[in-house]
Order: sequence, then structure tokens, then C-alpha cells
Amino acid sequence: MLWYSAFIYSVIRWGSAWALVCTGSDFSCDGGSQCLAPRKLCDQSADCADGSDEGSCEAGSRVCPAGQTPCSDHRLCVHLDWRCDGVPDCPDGSDEMGCAAPQRRRCVPGQVQCRGDGRCLDVLYRCDGTPDCEDGSDEIGCAAPSSPCGRDGFWCPHRSFCIAASQQCDGRDDCGDGSDEFGCNITCPVGGMRCQTMCIEASWVCDGSPDCADGRDEEGCATLEPPPPCAADQFTCDSGMCIPMEDHCDSHPDCAAGEDERDCEPNCAPELFRCPDGTCLPQEQVCDGVRQCAWGHDEDDCAHLAQCPPSARCEHHCIGLPSDTAPNCTCRQGYALQADRVSCKDVDECALSRPCGHRCVNTDGSYRCSCADGYQLRSDGQTCRAGAPPASLLLADRHAIEQVRGQVRGFSEHAAAGLTTNGAPAALTHKGLANAVYLDFHFNKGLLFWMDTAQNVIYRSLISGNSPPTTVVYGGLLHPVGLAVDWLHDLLYWADERQSVIEVSQLDGRQRHAVITEGLDRPRALCLHPERALLFWTDTGEEARIERSHGDGGGRRTIISEDLFWPNGLTIDYPTERLYWNDAKLNSISSCLLDGSDRQQVVRRGAPHPYGLTVFEDTLFWTDWKTHALHAADKRHGNRAHALRTGLEHPMDVRAVHPLRQPGARSRCLPAAGCSHLCLPRPDGHTCACPSGLRLKTGSTSDCESEPATGLLVASNGTLQVAPVLGGGRWHLVPLLGPGRPSAAAADRRHTLYWADADGGCLRSAFWNGSQHRCLVDANLGNITGLAVDWLSGLLYWADAGLRRLEVARTDGRHRRLLVADGIDSPTSLLLNPTAGVMFWSDAGGSSARIERSAMDGSGRSVLLRGGQLAAPTGLALDETATTIYWCDEKLGTVSAARLTPSGGAGPVRTLYSGQRRPVALAAASGRLFWLLAGAETVVNASGSPGGPPPTPLSAALGPPLALAVLGAGHGPGDGESPVGPCGTDNGRCSHLCLPTPNGPVCSCPTGVPMSSDGRSCQSGPALSLVFSRGWEVRRLSLTEPASVDTVLPLPRSAHVTAMAWDPRTDRLLYADAGGGRRRIISSSMDGLKSHVIVAHDLGDVADIVIDDIGGKIFWTDRTRASVEVCSLDGQLRQLVVHSRLRSPRGLALSHRHGLLFWSDWGRPQQVESAWMDGTHRTVVVAEGVGRPCGLVVDASSDRLFWVDHQLGTVESAALNGSERVTLVSDLSRPSGLAVHHGRLYWTEETGAEGADGGSVRARDISDTSATPETLTRPLSNLGHIMMLERDAAMLRYVCGGGDNGGCSGLCLRIPTGRSCVCGTGLVPQPTDAGATCPDRPARMLLYLTLNSVARVSLDVSQPWDVTLPVTDVYNAAHLDFVAEENAVVYSDRRLNQIRVVDIRTPATTPPRTVLESADVWPEGVAVDRSARLVFFTEARGPSVSVVALSGCCRRRLIADGLSRPGAVAVWPPAGLLVWVEQQGPPRIESARLDGSERRRLVTERLSAPTGLALEGDRMYWADSELHTLESADLAGGNRRVLVSSAGHPFGVTVMGDWLYWSDWGTHSLERVGKVDGSQRGTVRDKLERIMDVVAVSTGRPAGSTPCAQENGGCSHLCLYRGGGNLVCACPDTPDGRACDTTPHYQSQPSTAAGLSGVSTALLAAGGLLLLLLAVLLAVLFRRSRMAQRAPDREATLTFSNPTYNSSASDFSSEKRFSWRKAKYDRSQEPPPAGQSSGTASLEAAALINGVMADHNSSTPLASSPSLQH
Repeated sequence: MLWYSAFIYSVIRWGSAWALVCTGSDFSCDGGSQCLAPRKLCDQSADCADGSDEGSCEAGSRVCPAGQTPCSDHRLCVHLDWRCDGVPDCPDGSDEMGCAAPQRRRCVPGQVQCRGDGRCLDVLYRCDGTPDCEDGSDEIGCAAPSSPCGRDGFWCPHRSFCIAASQQCDGRDDCGDGSDEFGCNITCPVGGMRCQTMCIEASWVCDGSPDCADGRDEEGCATLEPPPPCAADQFTCDSGMCIPMEDHCDSHPDCAAGEDERDCEPNCAPELFRCPDGTCLPQEQVCDGVRQCAWGHDEDDCAHLAQCPPSARCEHHCIGLPSDTAPNCTCRQGYALQADRVSCKDVDECALSRPCGHRCVNTDGSYRCSCADGYQLRSDGQTCRAGAPPASLLLADRHAIEQVRGQVRGFSEHAAAGLTTNGAPAALTHKGLANAVYLDFHFNKGLLFWMDTAQNVIYRSLISGNSPPTTVVYGGLLHPVGLAVDWLHDLLYWADERQSVIEVSQLDGRQRHAVITEGLDRPRALCLHPERALLFWTDTGEEARIERSHGDGGGRRTIISEDLFWPNGLTIDYPTERLYWNDAKLNSISSCLLDGSDRQQVVRRGAPHPYGLTVFEDTLFWTDWKTHALHAADKRHGNRAHALRTGLEHPMDVRAVHPLRQPGARSRCLPAAGCSHLCLPRPDGHTCACPSGLRLKTGSTSDCESEPATGLLVASNGTLQVAPVLGGGRWHLVPLLGPGRPSAAAADRRHTLYWADADGGCLRSAFWNGSQHRCLVDANLGNITGLAVDWLSGLLYWADAGLRRLEVARTDGRHRRLLVADGIDSPTSLLLNPTAGVMFWSDAGGSSARIERSAMDGSGRSVLLRGGQLAAPTGLALDETATTIYWCDEKLGTVSAARLTPSGGAGPVRTLYSGQRRPVALAAASGRLFWLLAGAETVVNASGSPGGPPPTPLSAALGPPLALAVLGAGHGPGDGESPVGPCGTDNGRCSHLCLPTPNGPVCSCPTGVPMSSDGRSCQSGPALSLVFSRGWEVRRLSLTEPASVDTVLPLPRSAHVTAMAWDPRTDRLLYADAGGGRRRIISSSMDGLKSHVIVAHDLGDVADIVIDDIGGKIFWTDRTRASVEVCSLDGQLRQLVVHSRLRSPRGLALSHRHGLLFWSDWGRPQQVESAWMDGTHRTVVVAEGVGRPCGLVVDASSDRLFWVDHQLGTVESAALNGSERVTLVSDLSRPSGLAVHHGRLYWTEETGAEGADGGSVRARDISDTSATPETLTRPLSNLGHIMMLERDAAMLRYVCGGGDNGGCSGLCLRIPTGRSCVCGTGLVPQPTDAGATCPDRPARMLLYLTLNSVARVSLDVSQPWDVTLPVTDVYNAAHLDFVAEENAVVYSDRRLNQIRVVDIRTPATTPPRTVLESADVWPEGVAVDRSARLVFFTEARGPSVSVVALSGCCRRRLIADGLSRPGAVAVWPPAGLLVWVEQQGPPRIESARLDGSERRRLVTERLSAPTGLALEGDRMYWADSELHTLESADLAGGNRRVLVSSAGHPFGVTVMGDWLYWSDWGTHSLERVGKVDGSQRGTVRDKLERIMDVVAVSTGRPAGSTPCAQENGGCSHLCLYRGGGNLVCACPDTPDGRACDTTPHYQSQPSTAAGLSGVSTALLAAGGLLLLLLAVLLAVLFRRSRMAQRAPDREATLTFSNPTYNSSASDFSSEKRFSWRKAKYDRSQEPPPAGQSSGTASLEAAALINGVMADHNSSTPLASSPSLQH
């Protein structure tokens, strides 16, 4: 029997007549059941079934090494971190005994919990448009995202992510659910088949395996011809379809009706042994003496060793079965029985079974394994383990990238589980990604790269995730696939499936070069072997294959081409030099050597649709689309395959991260390589390469040309390509991100490209290499059909068929001017001759088609050609001498030419080419003509002279070509001539535009801007103009320039203007921008070049803005926040003017002369109100017969108020007090804005359907009531505000004008009686000798955090209002505290992993300072000891309570044992007390001294999710977000009170005076309640989104000094006060180079008696003094108790201004019963030295706290820690 010699050991069956004989020095297990080699004795690994090989070991040999723990029978040691990991490693499972039962995870504050699997997510992920929970519960109840993908993306509705619009209907299932392919009309390749959501190859149809989701590719196959019977290794479906037998009963239905999964029992692969219960075992575990099957069937009927009779000739052993009458021969381990059935020969185990993880050397009868450098051989003697640091996995899940950390455990003999499980730590490195598919990393540089195929962009960031993503490759990617990093030569490789190319660049994306350009079909995965300079890739095309080449593209060869269909993943195991790939069609993973030899199948089952693939140590890791999981298996044989992480949304690529995954070697591209641009490796050296589009200089192998050669720019939908004019080269794709759909194109000799983006409504430009891509003109564009550039004068011309005009601007888009508008019908192309100052254009509309000519300023216009030889002229071109004009005619199908005459006319027309199918664009270069055929979707190349060869098509472009231009050539000076045009080098001494003409250059101004008297400089703007808003743009209409048209002001394109105003003093436009979900007020110059945000926070929907241009103030109405507010022109000193009784304020107006403010309110009731400009003296002006008044204007000349009524369709007027009301205009259609100037009305209204281009600006004289309103603009939609701009108008001076701000230190506001001085919102003026001044901050306020900001609410005023402080770079703030001495906020930021401090007086000018920054620390709660200048904080990642100096030095971990997820923390420095909440396992509140000693459990019951924490007096206060409660207790945990039992989702808490304040996520508000009994609950401020922690601040409250306040207590580093005058000097965990002294130099000064002599005198005096002190003490305590009872609302005498400690003496007596024991005298509690005393209250508080800590019988100590008090 063959298996006799294949087993390592032979065993005897119990009860057999044969006896076991162990030869030589082999060890016999108890009972004679097994023979072991001596090396397996006492090796801390039980090899005998009964463990007897470890039972007789000496005690010393059974001691587990460091980091390991023994099993319960002390026969085996396992790693400590394998204890309670959910995987039994001990034979008896004792390492998993006594572990806490698994329970549903408890999410901590700042997280939300998934409903299904209980997974905890950061609150940032709630309603972010991306489902992060497996069941999508984090997105339930959220508003649907509005246009989440933009115009260039497609939203996958069921998977909730974006893909590129080009991926829709491309025949591939990119969404994963087929939604991008539903309803598409796609023609599949010849022979292919269209599934419901994709195309499949022709060879896959009727191949016996369903590839379409619904199995349609296998339907109807029987009708073509009778199908042959299925093979023996196939399963027959009911339809007759054949599927591989391994797909039968694999838990995944493959037959159309799923019959392959019916009536299935657990099955095993042919090479495995099946136990009766379905368990599958490797053959080497059968008959090995260990019963793995439940009933021991794997050891039944096994052969056994026998005593050889004398006649036997066996070379080694005799063996037999129980039924044998005589034994047979067998061999010892490592030998095989030969054909003579007697002799034995050594077996080469290395070649036979690949037993070693890395290297294998065959020995006589055995083998020896060894490991590559950096690895260590495990105790199993076969597998290798990498050294430090710990490995991790990077996993792309489309919309997120996870870094899965955990202990890397290979597939050794005692490791039954894989690397990690679903419970392993997984950090989201990046989330909210559109479609992250491929990734790789550079370990030495700490860089992570990933490819987003929805945006067609490659990003880069730090692996740790502590940096925002930066774009590396952002253009020229059409369908990118595959990504690989060359860590030796710092190169980045990727492929593009649509372009069929593999490219390379430097790590920053520069110097892009195409490595492989031919012979690619559908490239997919990439991987590199930098040490060997090899590049590998897979191709999933019709003939699937795996290829390799050198790093420079040379040495290309195919290594795998058979039995390959859909290779998705590719990776290399560098120690073994093996290449691994997976196949989604064959559901397998295979490997081979780097040359393609020694091919082996590793995983045959359990991979229904593998995608990403990586390898580390002895483990393969892969992602699977069908199982939505990350899997692992042994890399040699595929054993122990299992899922590591399940429930993944759409797992894509995966990478194992460890330095040994990128081993070091010598780079071939050192600086000595001398390449000017790019150095690419090859096995024998390197190759210098040039960026795509450039060539090596003639005769050079290392230097590239600086500019590309003359080329033809071919613009297609989504791409711009440059083709060589003379042929012979490859088309170069210009790497642009989002070029849009070009409708016209141009280029100049400086290799700058220009094109009109029809989809984006923008004129764009970019350099030939894709750099400097920008939008030049993005407003008021129609259908651009012609584009031309005068590169000598820096001018860009275009023809607009939609608006029927010709225009010009500078090549940077500035100074736009209308040239020709009259008589333009349908312009189709535009052509310039800059040296002659002449332009040409073709027009296919009107009465007749024509080609016209004029000077380049639009003058001297004439018709060049007209008549029967023209039908639909389109493209125009000039020859190199500019004497012949060419054009094509779309209707006639011809390309023609005519000579230009000196007089400006044209000679006879010559038809050069006819029979062309719709030629639509034309270009000429190097004596060649090129034109586009719209019908054939191709570019034609022909000679520019008659009689040449017939036209030939160029190579196919990437999509139908839409426009043509010549790059690097033009009409003007040649290469040897000076590039100076008619305007010279000084722009013709023109201030704006210099336009060439045949008679010389002419200065010109932008449209609507008048020229100055000197004829060269332009004025700043029209003297009188109307400015009106139109949704995304602001337009200006000059009222002084003749034949003026409205022009668009060049504001940022993303702006959505909801309100605007003009400041005449600075000529700046102020507008409210709601674009992109932002809410801000921006100040911009009228040319748009200089703009800045002046109000960026606490804004809702701003409805109107007015400017007090005399006093320099901005007023606005906010309908969301129901307020009228004001601030200075720079955004400072913001003040709430009106809020109460407002519902929906809209229009706003000022009367500067009278100091009055007017506004309209669309709420109930609808009315117009007025008040003084400081908000006082409020009154109703108009209340009757009001609909929706808006567009309020005060006409200073008539002292009247005007408005339009959007609902009633009227223009009305009244006196400023509301009297004399008249209707001026009626029957209007939805008027919105109004302007009044010199007795004339101007308004905007919508005359068409909602959103249609039916609106207009109209005007009428006020006095002419019978006149028909005049229409001033063409039809426009979405018209809004309108205002009059009058330059050089007289500026009046009021009391708030001038340089002294009216004598106010804050805001000076005009009022009828003079002026009113007010401060910012929440600030109360403080009287001084020089008058009232404004403070820097409120005296009493609540400081709070949102996720992205720091804000405050003042408690000094009767109407609390939120003010966001201009603190920058706040990303995910959680907890905060306040340092009164520095007016600074200390806060933790979870995203940055930092603790930061910022001065709230100057947050706009002083950026936050980082106190703590570490990738290994996730700070949560923070609390400040102001005396010692220390920040105490809790850590979430390495659960602990730590401290760091406020300066940023001296970090020290205080408490770590028994912590799972500590949260909020509070300190009381005078008592040396530290308190924190523990949010998990189990929830509790604990305390300790500030040095971490005397740790106690204070509250352990009736807690679920404690969040905020505060100390005040002798009580602590906390919130519980799950119980929805706020409670308090004394500092021993007793006397517990529930203050609020129905909170929403409380988070932060703080105490000040008689009130407990808290922040609430559920109600989005700040609330308060009485701190004693929970009475008088109320809301301080609502509508606060994403509010986090809160702290109460009060000026003038003492901090409570400790000995650490004076010279740091004499400590060199950390001074930790323990209370009672005792302090501890501590050292940081990491030395900082300074000597650390732990001896405190502070000493308490005990009181001494003087003036008494003699013992008796001293005793008498002491006794009397004691009695006196006792009487005084009783009196004081009694009086304080009575006072506290009589004055419960009295504020604390000692209250600290941060949330963690606020104490008062009165609170002690009123809240807690007096205890004589706690008030006893203790010398250690004597006051500190002079100058450090904090007063009676702090002494008394310290004494009480020390008493509580000393006599604390009710606390619950933590077990198992000798450092904790019991």
C-alpha cells in the first residue's frame, strides 16, 4: 500500500496481536501507541496523544519562557496574547477557560453603534452618505445626499458610493450590484454576450459554468446541439449545464436553480480524509496516533509496526494490518519503499511536499528548514516568523481604507487560527472615499498610495492616516487599474485599461512615462520585484495571461497563458521567489516561480470570487467579492483557509505591511545615473526615460528635450491627446483631471492648450504636460464653436454660437470684452493672423453662409467669401505663409482653399478634397492638412497642396474627436525671429487690453468699463451701474456706456450668492455665499482677484445684507437663526441686534441719516419692522395687507421706504414711520430685488416658469405710473437681489465716521439721538476712568466644542447667543478645559491624535499650539492642574490615564491596569484628587491621587455609558448617555442624586454657581438645571450641531493654589500634588536629556509656639488655645451651615473656571453632613508656606477630601493590582 511509506510514524491498534517496536533512540508513548524522535521530548509541545512526552520532564524544563503561559496540565506553553483570544491553543482548551463571556460591544461617547453587529463607529460617520455599518444603520433616517458625485460621477444607490460617469454602461459591474449597467444599450464584442449588467467573453458562453448572475450564458445551449455528458470531475445541473465538482456543495449556488447546493452534506476535497461528522483532515493526520475525528475513525484500520520474522528481508521495519497473517516491509520516516518492496530510499521532502516556509535542504531521512534574513524559525521547525515591528494589513473597502492590526500568527503546528479576527483592532486610515480599489505603500517613507477609480485619481498620505490625502496622479487616467510601488527606486507604477498602457512616475506623480504601450488588452493587477528590476502584470482580455518585463519595459515575456481566465490579484513572496495570483473565473489561487515554471494550485476551494491578494510569512491573504470577506490560508498548500474579517461592504485590494515585505537592496538609480528626468531600473543597470510627450536629445541617452515637437491637438470627450504631425510616434494623452467635453480647441507656440468645456461651461487652459490646468472664463458662455489664441499679445478670442457674439480676453481670462455682436447668426469657427492684426470667422446661419474678416478689435468688418460655394463652412486654417485660407464645409463634404489678396479679399475657390463625410474642424501644420469627420469619428491627414496622395486616417483616438488645433506652431515670427507682436513687450502701454489691427495696436477696456481721457487707461468701472445676483453668479449692467450688455463679475464659480451689498469707500462687493453647503460672508474686489472671508461661522441662510458705509458696519438678516446681526467690515466685534419675536427675517435696509434699521419678517405675522441701529426702540412699520415683503430700500433723497412684495407682485412705498403708504407698480410676477435711484425704480422679477429663463431686470420712473416698465436684460432665470452702484457720489459724515470710531472701543452704531457704543455678542462694556471699554471675553460664559470648532455662549447677557471663535485646524475635537491665567482652551482632537492649546483672545492670529502629538496616543478627556501647569488626559488606544506638562514636555503614564476605555477626566488640585470615568468593562467612576496612587472605585452601579464629568465642592457630577441621566454624588460615591432623568444624549457637563450645565447630542443644545435638586431645567442655546464637551468659565475666581505653583514645587520635571501639603516629583516616561530629580525641595512649615517658657506654661497655654480653637470652630461651622441653608443660590466662594474642579466652602456644609473624624487635625494638612495659601475654603476642602480618602469604607477596590488600595 502506497501510504505505508508516506507516513512519518506508524502506530499500533489497541487490542492487536502485534506489539509496537520503537527502534534506536525513538521514544515510545505510554501504552505503546506512538514512536517519537528524541528531539520532540520535553519540547513544550505535546506530540503523544496522551501527552506523555512532556509528562516526565524535569520541573525546570517545563517553565514557560517570558511572554508565555502554561496550559492547565503544564504540558504546553502558549503566548500570553493567545490567552482569551477566542482560539483554543492548549490541547485541553484551558487558555480559553475563565474568560469573560463575549458580550455586545459598548460604544463610548463620540461613537454610534450599528444595530446589527454592534460595531462602534465615530460619530463623524453618522449620516455622511456612506454606509459604514454592515446593515447600513448609520445612514438610516438621514437626508438623502444631494448630487453626491457631481456631474462627472454616477451614484451607486445600493452600495452608496461614486464611480466615474465613464464607468456607467461600460459593460463592467463597477457598482458591485450592477446598478451602473441597468438599462444600458451596449454592444458587446463580436461573439461576446450581454449579461444583465456586464459583457462576458465569447468563450464563456455555453462553457458549462454560469458567468452571468442569472445564468443566461448557459441557457438554451442544449437547443444548439446535444450537450455532451458531464465529465467525472463535473456536476450536472438540472438544465444539463456542467460545473466543476468543487463547486458542488461549496455553499455558493452555481446552477441556475441552485440545485448544486441541495441535500448537501459536509464534503471534503479528494486529497483530504472525511470524518463521519463531516470534519476534513489532511492525510498526514490519518493514522498518526492522534484521534482527530470525534470517534477516532482516522485511527481505525491503521497499519502497525511488527516484529520482523527471521525470514524477512525488510531493510527498515515490518508492518501489517490486523487482518494480515504476515507482516510487510515499510521504511522509517524520510524514506520510501522501493519497487522491490524490501529496500528503502531517501525521500526528497523539499521537492515532494514543500514542508518549509522559506528554504528547504534535504538530508538523509529528513530535511532541514531555514529562513530568510530578518525571519526566525518557529518551534515547529518549518515555518518562519518575522521580527519586529508587528505586521498589519491595509485593506481597501471602496469607501474606506482600514489598517488591520493584530498579532501575526502563522500556520505553525499549534496555530489553528489565522492572523486576526473580526475583533482585531482595525483603524480607519481614511474614510469617505469615492471608490478606493487598489493600494500599495512605501514602508521606509511611511507613505500609503491608493487609486480611486471613481475620480480616476491616485492619492498619497501617511500610512498612519495622520495626514490629509494629497493628489499624486490626477489627470490623464481614464480607467486606471493596478498599483505598485518600487521602494528601491522610488517609483510608482499603474495601468490604464481603457488606454491599454502601463505607466510609471516618481512618487510625487511627476515625470510620467508610458512603459508598456502595445499588446495590452485589459491589464489588471501589477506587482514588482525591485531587487531584480522586474515588473509583473495580469491581462484579463480575451487571451488572459500573466506577463513580466524589466522596470523600463524591456525584456517583455509571457510567463503564464494557459488555464487562466480572470486573474485579479498578483503578489510576490520574496523569500521564496514565488509569484501568486488568483483567478475569479476558476475560483482558485495559484503560484509559480518568477519565470513561470513550477506552477502549483494553492487554493482550489473557498475562493468564489477572489480579488486582492497579498502574502506574509506563511500566510496568503485575499479579499473576495462574493463572500464580502477577507480570507487567509497557508501559502504552501492552502490549508486552514478561513475568513479573517466578514461583513465588508466591498473588499478590494489588500497589502501586508512590514519592513520585510519591502526588503532593502542597492538602487540602480543613484544620482550618478545622470538622468535628466526619469531613471528606470533593468536587471543589468538602468535606462533614462523622458516624460510622455518628450524625446531624448539627439545623440544623448540621458538628457530629454525641454519642449515637445510640433503636434496635433485632438480633443475628445474627456480627453486631450497630442498626435505627431509627421507620424511615426505614439499619441500622447495630456494628463488632465476633468477636461470635460471640448467643443473648440486652440494652442500656441509656448505649448499652452486652450479649449472650451461644453459640459462645464468654461474656457480652460493647461500646459502640454497637464500642469497649470485652470478655468479662465466660467460665466456667461453659450455654445463656444471657435477658439483662437494670439500668443504674441497674450489674447484669447472665441466665437459663441449660443449668445451669437465674438469676444476677447487676456489669456488668463481677465479683461473680457465684447467685439462683434450685430449680424452674428451661427458662428462655427475662428481664425487669427496676429502679425497682420486680422481675424476671420465662418458663419453658417442667417440668410447665407459666409466667411467674414475684420481687424482683431472688431473694426473694419467685411465679408470674405459668400455664395454657392459655401453651405455650412466650419473649420478655418491658414498656411504657414498666411497667404492661403483653408476651410471645410460640413454640408458639401469638401475641403477648399482660396488665396488672400493684399486688398483684404479672396481669390478663386479651389476644392482640394471632396466626398468627405461631414468634415467639421480643420488644422494646418508642416504642409499638411488635418480635419475631423463627424460621420466617421476619425481624424484625416492629407497634403495641403493639390495633387497629393489621398487622405489617410490617423490612429484611432480615445473616443470620437471633437476639436483640432496645432500645438507648437502658429502664424508669426519664426524660430529665429524675436517673438514680439504688434503690442510689443509693454502691452502697447495699455492698462488692460491691447488689440492688434492692420493700422497698429489699439487700447481697449473690458465690456462696460469706460476709457479714460488718455486713451490708454481704463477707469475702475462704470460711473453708474446695476449689479444683480443670479444664483451662482453676479452680473453688472452699465447704465452709462452706450449699447452696453450685462457682464458677469468674476467671482469664484462655486459661489451661490444669497445676498449682497456694495461698499463705496473700498469699491468691494460683500456677498453671502451658500455654495457647497458652506455659509459665509465674503468681501471681494470687483474684479474677483482679491477676496477673503469675513464671517465664516454661526451663519444660517443669510437673506439680506446692508452696509453702514459711514461707520464701517455690516448688517444682515439670518432666516435660519431668526436674527439680525452686525459686525465691523473686517468681521470683528460681531453683535446680535434683534432676535426675540423674529420668525423668518428677510429684507433689510438702513437710514443712515436717522440711525434706523428696517427689516421684513415672513413669519407670523408677516410685517415690516424698524428699530434703532443698536436694536432698541423696536416698532412695527407695516403690518396690514402684507404678503412677503423683500428688497427693502430707503431712498435718502425722499426719506421714504420702498419694498417689493414677492407674493402680491407689487412695488410699494411708505414714509419711514409706515404712513403715506402707496402702491407704485402691481401685477408683477414674483419680484425679488429692488433699487431706487433719482426717482427711478429698478427691480428683478421672474416672468416665466419656476427656474426657466423668463426673468429680467426691469425699470420705470416712480412718477410715471401709467408707463410700461422697460426691460433691461435678455431673459434670465433665478434673479435675486439688485442694487445701484454710483461712483464718486458724495459721502456724508456721521458721528460714527472719522478715525476715532465715534469714541467707542467696540462698535459705534448710529442712532437718532447720536451714537450707541456696543461690544461684541455677549460682551458687556466695562466702566473705566477713560469711559466704557469692551472686554476681551465675557466674565461668565460657557466654552464648548463642536467637532470642528471652539465656541462660546456668554452668560453675562439676558439673551445667550453662540459665537464661534476663529480657531483653525479643528477636525474632531472631543474634550476641553480652560486655563484662566492664559485665557487659553486646552482640547483633544481625535483625528489629529493631539492635545492642543489656543488663546481665545487672539485665535485668528495665534494658531493652536500642540501640547501632545503621537500616533500611538488617542487622547480623549483632558483636565488641567493650573497650579502645576499640567494636563491630565485619558488615552483610548493604550487605555490609561496620563499627564503631560502644559509646555508639551514630560509625558508620564499614571494608571493603566484594568482600564478598557477611559473617557472624561476631572482634577481637584487643592486636594490632589484625580477622577475619571471608565466606559467599558464594566462602566464605573474611579479616583486616585494626582500621582496615580490610592486608586478607588467610587461609582460602580447603575452606570451604562458615563460621559461628562465635573467636580464642584465636595460633589461630583456626571452624565450617562445611555441612561439619559445627569447625576451627582459625594466624593466617596455616596449620597447619590438623579438630577435629570430624561436627557437626550448628554455628553459634557460643567458646574458654575447654582447651575449644572450640559451639552446634548440628542437635542443639539446646551441645557442647565439646578445643581442641588434638578429644578428649573431650561435650554441655554439650541440648534448647535455636533456639539461636544462644555466648560463653565468665570472671571476672578481663584484657581486654588498648591505647593506646585511656586517654582514647580522644587521638582525638575513633574510636580504632582497629593493633598495635605504632600507632593511627588516624577520623571517622564521618556527621558528628555535633563537630569530628573525626584526629591521635592518644598517643605511644609509647621507652626511654632514662642514667648512661653517652661513645660507647665506651655501645656496650660496649649490646652487653653485648643479649647478656644474648638469653640471657634464649632461656631464657624454652625454659622456657615445656617448661611448655606438660607442662601442656596449664593455662588461659590472658591469656584474654578474649568469643568473639572469648581468648589466652595458653602457647598461642603450644605451638601454633606459634618463628620468629626474627617475634620480632625492633621499636621500633614497644614497650610502651605506664605504666598501659597488659597484661603480658608481651600484648606477646609483639602482637609475634607483627605478625610474621605483616608476613611473610605464604601469604595470598591480594583482586584489583582498590588499598586491599588484595598
